[in-house]
Amino acid sequence: MSANVIDLNPELARRRRQAIHDRRHREAKRLRCRKWRAAHPLRAAAVRDRWRRDNRPAYEAHMAVAAAIKAGALVRPKLCEQCGEERRLQAHHANYELPLDVEWLGPICHASRPRGINGHTMSRGNRQAVEVLTADLELAA
Repeated sequence: MSANVIDLNPELARRRRQAIHDRRHREAKRLRCRKWRAAHPLRAAAVRDRWRRDNRPAYEAHMAVAAAIKAGALVRPKLCEQCGEERRLQAHHANYELPLDVEWLGPICHASRPRGINGHTMSRGNRQAVEVLTADLELAA
């Protein structure tokens, strides 16, 4: 019997268990986070402001889409462009430099997209690691 890649890599196994746990307890976590934000408004605002500062292009693109929807210049469709299901769609930016060039995806399809390409889902440490690896690859080429 051949071993599964996840069985051979303890970090992948841990992440898979965490993802299963998160899916099962999503609503409870959402409520805990909501209570925490209500109990700690200043700290919650600081976290939000830090994300906006660290992810300025993403934040500006999100605000441009919201303003365009409100003004009627952009219309949120009913069907996901990837799977065709009727969902509350989210705007996916392939490139933050084109803020209104979005793909309308359901939450499941949006979550399945590669993360970190635009930098909005990567921590500062991960972004720095990617920059170092990119620089190393450019030196090796």
